[in-house]
Amino acid sequence: VADGWSVPPMLRTLLAEYHAPGTGYARGGFADHVRRLAARDDGTSDRVWAAQLDSLPGPSLIAEGHTPSEHFADTAVTA
Repeated sequence: VADGWSVPPMLRTLLAEYHAPGTGYARGGFADHVRRLAARDDGTSDRVWAAQLDSLPGPSLIAEGHTPSEHFADTAVTA
């Protein structure tokens, strides 16, 4: 993911490693990341996000009135 939130910390980490190789801490590989994700409690995550999103009136309508495209699925998911 490369968005406005993830790029700055990624670049800080990359530049720190570039200027002082080997000083960063090992985060493991992709398999380690998948194991950490699999070990998470999905119920806790669901409760946290439900509490964060509870006060919203509905889905974000950034492109209100858009014309659906055959390249993307328009799907509404309800809890």
